Amino acid sequence: MENTGKRSVHKILFLTAESSPFVKIGGLGDVSGSLPGIIMQQYGQQFDVRVVMPYHHNMQLQPQDVQPIDSFTLESTYFSETITILQHQKTSIPFYFLQSNTLSATGPYSEDGLVDLRKYSLFCQAMQLTCEHLNWQPNLLHANDWHTALAIYLLTSPEMSQSRKISKTILSIHNLPYMGAGDRDVLRHYGIQPSDDPDLPDWARQIPLPMGISRADRVLTVSNGYAQEIMTPDFGCGLDPYFQKYPNKVGGILNGIDEDIWNPQTDPLIVANFSLDQLDKRLENKRKLLSDYFPDPVDNQPLLIWVGRLQGQKGADVLLESLQAISDLPRNRRCQSGINCCSIFHETSSKTGLCCKI
Repeated sequence: MENTGKRSVHKILFLTAESSPFVKIGGLGDVSGSLPGIIMQQYGQQFDVRVVMPYHHNMQLQPQDVQPIDSFTLESTYFSETITILQHQKTSIPFYFLQSNTLSATGPYSEDGLVDLRKYSLFCQAMQLTCEHLNWQPNLLHANDWHTALAIYLLTSPEMSQSRKISKTILSIHNLPYMGAGDRDVLRHYGIQPSDDPDLPDWARQIPLPMGISRADRVLTVSNGYAQEIMTPDFGCGLDPYFQKYPNKVGGILNGIDEDIWNPQTDPLIVANFSLDQLDKRLENKRKLLSDYFPDPVDNQPLLIWVGRLQGQKGADVLLESLQAISDLPRNRRCQSGINCCSIFHETSSKTGLCCKI
């Protein structure tokens, strides 16, 4: 920690693959776009939080919004690449983007896992010099998912010089099954040696997420429930014996939302703003949404919305099983609550492929 008069400043380096509003694919983008700023709002000058991420090719940025502040070249026997550090000019906290041929060739995630593995291996390797070129040494490194887990592995290495080594680390796991598995030659190409942690399974010692987990001081998940689940064979993805051996290392913090952005009283993207005292106004939003997709919407029919990927991890299987429970109700029959349960699904099944009668 840096001493400034009577106060100690906690310097936190936050690494992520995506962040709202620059580029957001899922929940990680929401967390990365709001958590660092909220920490600064709540604790003010006690914390110095800075975010670093790759400069993807599809970033929602104007050229005038970013400024190159430094550059350096990473090179080894197998590669040489120049990295440019860009700083965003209009955020309340410092946002930095690393730009290079490899880092900026794609969006956050490509369809080719090897492309992503090369990209994020280079990004994590570049973090060894990034803080040095920013003339800023963090006390705490907070990495997220496999994409930035190798930064923890590299920046806590016994071989790392004291001037670059980071003393405390947190790795947040949003999706444990995605570990960054791929061609071992990619890590070798970027000079990243396998883990020698005997507590990791042999297969995990050359995969980014387990490598980061092995060196992290704390492993956090997006809820306490998920923290317990990854300690079981059903959800531990082969790492449950490791988590069971180090239970005090694992914890969960429930994801929240940015109440300024997701505020129905001020949200400009909905037809009718509402509050807890005006819940009846929600009907206007429902009507507008239904009118955009269905020819004859009915007010007293339920509107069921799915936000998430259609896969078992997100509960899609539970959704389909639930629809089966009401599939025997006639189209025009009202259930006990007085709501016509199934007609929307039946009437739109040809458009959506989703129908009660599965």
